[in-house]
Amino acid sequence: MANISLKSGYVVPFLAGLAVAPFVKPRLRFAVKTSVEVALQVKTVAAGAAEELQDIVAEASAGTATGTVKPSSVTVIPPGTL
Repeated sequence: MANISLKSGYVVPFLAGLAVAPFVKPRLRFAVKTSVEVALQVKTVAAGAAEELQDIVAEASAGTATGTVKPSSVTVIPPGTL
């Protein structure tokens, strides 16, 4: 008899899940789809920022190699002073 009560304890949640699934599934699908799209956009933006940073580093390295920019001429502004 313990098995019967245990099985009947699963019936109500199972039926409730079947009743709620048509309402939850589209919203869950939308949430997953949106999060994937956002992740891809973040990845694209991060790649662009990395490329820009590499360009800046390359320009600064080229400037120091040719002598047009000296490392001591760079002014460092402490955070929070702007």
